[in-house]
Amino acid sequence: MNPKVAITVCCSPVELSERLKRPRFDLLAVVLLVADHRDLSDLLALCDLLWDARVVVILPNQENETLIKGHRLRPRFLAYVDGKAGDVSQVLTKMNSTSVRACHTPWMS
Repeated sequence: MNPKVAITVCCSPVELSERLKRPRFDLLAVVLLVADHRDLSDLLALCDLLWDARVVVILPNQENETLIKGHRLRPRFLAYVDGKAGDVSQVLTKMNSTSVRACHTPWMS
């Protein structure tokens, strides 16, 4: 049985930055929906805050420059706006099940 997952939507880089500076024990993943190159540049400025987060990036296109910059965010999964939403959903479901399993693994002595 999976616990309920809460979703927090951050509508600006400032809001995302503030959220990432708070404790993250309840943070399953950070899903970054990138609208354009400006968004991507703004998010790259937050790389230091994302270094230990499980990041999923959804890019606006498959241009080489966009892809290179997208990989600088160190995503666990990278998708495109014109791709299948189900792929991202499956990745998040897998992350959630892995997280739940890790929480219930007894410590070895």
